[in-house]
This record gives sequence, C-alpha cells and structure tokens, in this order.
Amino acid sequence: KFGDPWSYRRYNHTVKVSFPDQTVLAVPYDVPVIGYGTQNVGTLRLWQCEAEEELNFDEFNSQDYDKALTAKNKAEDITRVLYPNDSTWDGKRLRIKQQYVLSSASLQDMLRTYKAAHGNNLSRFGEFYAVQLNDTHPAMSIPELIRLLMLEGMSFDDAFKVAQKTFSYTNHTVLGEALEKWPQELLKSVVPEIEHIICLIDYKLRHDPSLNHNPSNFIINNNFKVCIFGYQLSCKRTRNIYISCNRILCCEHSFIFLIINFAIFKIDFFIIVYTQFWHCANNTNCTDFVSTFHFVCYCKNFNI
Repeated sequence: KFGDPWSYRRYNHTVKVSFPDQTVLAVPYDVPVIGYGTQNVGTLRLWQCEAEEELNFDEFNSQDYDKALTAKNKAEDITRVLYPNDSTWDGKRLRIKQQYVLSSASLQDMLRTYKAAHGNNLSRFGEFYAVQLNDTHPAMSIPELIRLLMLEGMSFDDAFKVAQKTFSYTNHTVLGEALEKWPQELLKSVVPEIEHIICLIDYKLRHDPSLNHNPSNFIINNNFKVCIFGYQLSCKRTRNIYISCNRILCCEHSFIFLIINFAIFKIDFFIIVYTQFWHCANNTNCTDFVSTFHFVCYCKNFNI
C-alpha cells in the first residue's frame, strides 16, 4: 500500500525471460543487507515481472480496457504472489513460470557480472560463483545455466562441468512441498528448452560408465507415464538432477540425512557419489561422526 522504502529499482539491469506464449521483463530491486560491525553492505536482489508493452493502445482506444491490460496483468501475475496455488492446471503453469523467471533472471545477472569482471571465458564461472539451491523450487537453475552457457557457444559437456562446479543443494525436509512433481507435457509446454536440457542430462548419466545404472538413479524413468520435475520424465527427477550436477548436498538434520541417503536417493546411488553428501546443522559445522567423515571426503575430492 505504501511502497517499499528499502528496495532500489535497478531497471538498467533488467533481463528478458521468454516462454512460448509470452516474453516478460524481469526487473531487479536491490535490498541492502546490513550486518552488525561489518565494513560493507550486502545486497539481496529481488525480481519483479513486467510486460514489454504494458498498455495495448489500440485495444484501449477501442474501449476494450480489460484486454488492453492483458499483457501487463499476465506478466505481473508471475511474481505477484510467491508460491502461487498450483491446484489447477493454470496454477501449475504459473508456478513453473515463477520458478523459471527467478532462476533465469538471477543466472543471467550473474553471467553479466562475471563477463564484466573476467571476460568471455565462461569455463571458470564456477570458480567465482557458488549457487546454493534450497529444496527443489529452484531446480530449473541447473538446466538453465547449461542452456545459457550453450547460447554463449559452450558445448553441452563443458556446460555440464561448469554446472557441477557451481551448484550445491540443501534439503530441508522430505515433505511433498520440497520435492515437487510436474506432468511432463505441462513442463514441456511451459519451458520446452529446459525439458530438452534435462533429457540431455539424463542421457549423459545413462551412458556414464562410472555410475551404477540402476533405473531409479536416472532422471528419466520410462516405467512411469507421469513426468515429475523433481522425480520422474515419464518421470523426471529433480532430486537426481541435483545429485548429478551439484558439488555437495546438505541436510539440516541427522534424521533427514539418513532418509535422504537410504530412502530417497537409495544407498546404491549414495555409495557412488558419497563424497557429495554432507549433513550439517544450519549449514555450518558438521555435527557427528558420519558427517565429519563425509566432510573430509568432500574436501579431499574438491581440494579444499
């Protein structure tokens, strides 16, 4: 009602995000994050969707006022409410669009600042940027980074390696809201390029000789007819996208850590990539013998 006195609109850093049925502007708003006794101020960058053309003058002049604002309302709906109700087909489409916009806009912004500081050699992106993913809501960031790097001329394999160095994943719960499920055709209709990249990741995993080729470990499981962008393409598994493309998986509680290892990701997959699993309390220091063992392996594996 009274506006936001803390955020600063940075229209000069606006990026475009495209869907088959619309292209929107993602406009950043910077919020200062001020800590006690520090010498600098952090920045929290938030995004607001806006239409490329807010008013259709021809429709307005024809006195069809609602239709004149269709593009404006359709764009602003994407970020109007965080986590919109997805109980209907339209709600699911809106939820996917919101997750994709926030992921794509943030990654485009990071690539912009990286190129300004380090030039166009994007192979070192993961050395300067770390992206922490909280549950599966921002899962599309992984294939989106690969897509953006490929647009810059990088091969899929090289882009995949950069993604592996860039992303980490924190699991907070094993409840459904943190492990989302999406029908394949829905996902393909909203973000077809992302669906294609996920298929490429799955193909790569299936042909990796270093992995135990248990069907439950792949992103696409042809035994299912429902695509789950969190689990299954035909079933798509965000959880396995996370494990295949992330440096480390963090769990906030020991109980969740055990469930993740032995129930959700399955022990066979856990053994294959055990150095990637890390149980932490509040993402700080490891708190038990098992987590300390994994932390040591993690450090050795990545030369930290």
